[in-house]
Amino acid sequence: METLCTAIRTHLTNVHGLSSLRLQNHLYGCYILLEDIVQKNVILEGTLVKGTHRSFDLSTRFAEIGLRYGFAMDTQLLLVPCPADYQQAWIHAFTTTSTLEEVDRLEEKVSEIIEQVIPAEEGFFASTAETGSLPPQWVDHALSLLLPKEDTVQESIVPAVAVPSITPSVVPPKPLSIVLEKHKDNPKRMFASTRRKRIVMPPKKLLATTRRKPNV
Repeated sequence: METLCTAIRTHLTNVHGLSSLRLQNHLYGCYILLEDIVQKNVILEGTLVKGTHRSFDLSTRFAEIGLRYGFAMDTQLLLVPCPADYQQAWIHAFTTTSTLEEVDRLEEKVSEIIEQVIPAEEGFFASTAETGSLPPQWVDHALSLLLPKEDTVQESIVPAVAVPSITPSVVPPKPLSIVLEKHKDNPKRMFASTRRKRIVMPPKKLLATTRRKPNV
């Protein structure tokens, strides 16, 4: 557990903006997946996670966990590059954790790290604590990081005078697949409403004691 917590702290401390959103979303997904594994909502055979409808290998598709279990599901949030120490520590946790008591201890550690190293203005993970979904203002903040900037789009247009034989055109951005709300297939998959709020409330557990059903 200490190795995992060290990796989480190290990498959360060193990211900001879209990179921070990407890592927080992946971290959220990892915790939810760990709950599902311990509760036998999914089956783990070696590093192969087997769900009701789909399976995936932790060793080769680890970067996708945020897309499968996170609070935001957009291909831009694929955890690439993926820190090797972070991946190895999580795979060890997935394959060795067997009780909810262990999950709860990790919950407390992760809660402390989140409070200590993530600035309030980047608190995507903590903002899900009330309902299990990002509040509207955090949806807007996430979209501001995910959507292409207007000036970037304009710069991508080739001026007609530069290449007279080519008519410039703007390629529309690819559709976003972001899902910034709790999973509709299972309303119980959410964080508890009693979670601590940053500074305003006394310290409590940040992650949920309400467990989720599989969504693999």
